[in-house]
Amino acid sequence: METGNLARPSRLGPGMVIGVRIAGALLATSTALLAGCSADEEAPACGLPANGEMRGTGTLWALFFPIQGRSAPMVAGEEVKIVWKIGGTGDFTIKAVGPDGAEATPVWGPTGHGDSTWERPGSEYGTGFRLPAPGCWTFAAQRDSGEKGEVRVTVA
Repeated sequence: METGNLARPSRLGPGMVIGVRIAGALLATSTALLAGCSADEEAPACGLPANGEMRGTGTLWALFFPIQGRSAPMVAGEEVKIVWKIGGTGDFTIKAVGPDGAEATPVWGPTGHGDSTWERPGSEYGTGFRLPAPGCWTFAAQRDSGEKGEVRVTVA
């Protein structure tokens, strides 16, 4: 078995060079999207939804309905619908806090949803948010019963 240097150009085929360039581009894009987001032991890491949803702390879940054709679920200055599920009882309140500490409240909602096909525990509410700046935004939700949760989302 040969144990030469695998990084030598003579051993890399054209497909490998392209693969390395694509991987580098994906890493650079991910790094740019996550700029301003930091992991905190008490808060979830800032990130992007998987299959449109994100799990937060406590019993909080978020389901994003991005504008069709957008590469990111949330783009600064554009309204996006977000559906929330959370345990507990009583009124539901939610706000977003941006990377500079600015707060944003829903442009509409929260509106309680009766029937749903989204299978996550808790009561369901719909909101619309328009966040003014890119970066890491923390959505903080609470019910009157004391149930709380946070979701941290990267806004492009």
